[in-house]
Amino acid sequence: MQLHLKKLFTLMLAAVMLLAMPSCGADSGATVSSVPSTQPTTTLSPYVTNPLTGIDDLSSAYYGKRPVAVMINNIKTAQAVQTAVGDADLVFETLVEGGITRLMAVYSDISKIGQIGTIRSSRYSFIELACGLDARYVYCGTDEQFALPLMQSLEMNDTLDLDNNASALGVRVQNGLDYEHTLYTDGEKILDAYNDGRTELKDRAKNPFSFNPVDAPVSYEQAATDFKVRFSGSYSTTFTYENDSGSYLRGNSNGTPFVDLHSGKYERFQNVLVLYTDIYSLADDYHMKSELTSGSGVYFTGGGYTQIKWSKGDSTAPLKLTDTQGNVLKLNAGNSYICITDTEYPVSIQ
Repeated sequence: MQLHLKKLFTLMLAAVMLLAMPSCGADSGATVSSVPSTQPTTTLSPYVTNPLTGIDDLSSAYYGKRPVAVMINNIKTAQAVQTAVGDADLVFETLVEGGITRLMAVYSDISKIGQIGTIRSSRYSFIELACGLDARYVYCGTDEQFALPLMQSLEMNDTLDLDNNASALGVRVQNGLDYEHTLYTDGEKILDAYNDGRTELKDRAKNPFSFNPVDAPVSYEQAATDFKVRFSGSYSTTFTYENDSGSYLRGNSNGTPFVDLHSGKYERFQNVLVLYTDIYSLADDYHMKSELTSGSGVYFTGGGYTQIKWSKGDSTAPLKLTDTQGNVLKLNAGNSYICITDTEYPVSIQ
């Protein structure tokens, strides 16, 4: 009887030891608990701060990526068929030739932009502005005497010319105007070509502007709800403040707001900057150059304005904006429209 009890005790002891052994491949130092984990889970936001607007609405896939700068036709006969100007994060306007101006619309995320146009040729000063932002430059045709040599000297070797290496990106749309005013592109077409080149933004262009927090915009005591920016004897752009949206409507010289041909929406901008400089003819006495070294200017936002200073200097440098004391100018969060005009045309505030 004692022998049977001893055998039974031995078998029970072996079973207990077997159950206590770790299973094959398990971490011998791990412990098993039936208590659920109380560790908080962290969800990363799919959006980051747009360096051109100061708003947290840029897809994280475009963080540190190059913006796209597109040349837009602004001759009076084609202004009514413009598209995607109001969708831009940043727009530049300055004189080109014959008293007319041209626009360059800049987009941080080209993938969410639809039809853009109409597209026109590159010009000297816009090349310097695009280079300062390290933007992928889109245009149709180029001036071979001044613009092309400048791009070559700046090693802008991946520009997209819809009249040359990137002709597949353009489409002619019947809009009631002559053939030269019918060329459009769109974000999807540009994106395909964009991804084939360098997409990483150079360090010098990663944070070209400073912004106030979205919920803490600045305001200025000097009122400016309507003003006109002259570029020549025949070309002006007007801006009218809209209280409901807290932004400026861009309009023609008569004050009539522009309407996007594709979306039917008004063009609205949170910030308008007027930068004064010397604008003069190049050696052919036809093409124009806006001197982008430094100067004074005016910053409009929230229905008010203040005097500012600006500088750029080197063609590869981004614009630097300061107050009159030399402190970094913080823009209110939102898109911006930058007018570069001659010192002989001071802005007219009504």
